Amino acid sequence: MVKPTSDPHQDSIKFIKDNYYQLLANRIEFETFFAKIKTDYEGSDGKKYDVNVFIRMRKDSLIWISVNDALLGIEGMRVLIDKDSVRILNKLDKEYQVRSLEYLTEVAALPLDLRTLQELIVGNPVFLDTNIVSYSTAGNNISLLNEGHWFRHLISMNNNDHLVLHS
Repeated sequence: MVKPTSDPHQDSIKFIKDNYYQLLANRIEFETFFAKIKTDYEGSDGKKYDVNVFIRMRKDSLIWISVNDALLGIEGMRVLIDKDSVRILNKLDKEYQVRSLEYLTEVAALPLDLRTLQELIVGNPVFLDTNIVSYSTAGNNISLLNEGHWFRHLISMNNNDHLVLHS
């Protein structure tokens, strides 16, 4: 008598669930955060700029961003985001704006709030839910494809520690 083999569909569902929950368990936790980002920026006038962006955060409280000219070190812009507002100080044009937090949603065309923006900055997956439509494995990497409300989200992670490699 031949024993029935396990259902490969159920094995796939278990594999996806296990890896999804491992991904959530390995989110980057922080109380404070600091980063320096060197970047090339092209302005609306077509000019290219080398800038340094300094980001400081306190979890669930604020994000402070300073944009400096990489060559001269002169601060050109400062942005402070808290739970209910976005303050922008454009030193080059001598302008100061105070906007509601909904301004982030207008600019990004995504439902961003302070917490979601902080998660995005530290590298945690955002807008992720259990609607994983496919997966693949290659070598030591696992990729999960999430079909969300806002976009498709392909997340690659290491099979050993389930840390995000690409999102």
